[in-house]
Amino acid sequence: MDEAVKAFSKREEHLLSDSVFMVIMSHGELGAIMGVHYKEGDPKPDVFPITNIFIHLNTENCKALVNKPKVILIHACRGGNDGSGNAWAQP
Repeated sequence: MDEAVKAFSKREEHLLSDSVFMVIMSHGELGAIMGVHYKEGDPKPDVFPITNIFIHLNTENCKALVNKPKVILIHACRGGNDGSGNAWAQP
């Protein structure tokens, strides 16, 4: 994921755009997104720190998007309850 976001930040078409909209959907943990090769207990887990998005899209590393709005949506759990949720039933 890191290489994909880095490559995205270097795209020349950003020079012609007015903004950027990025959507990332995956499983996650607090502050990170799990990659497709993530395995619990792996000594080198496939985990992408969310802060890397901002590093790759900042004014130093992505000059084509300076002063342009960047909308970043992340749909991922933050770890913990492993998919448990709240059930709601209308009386």
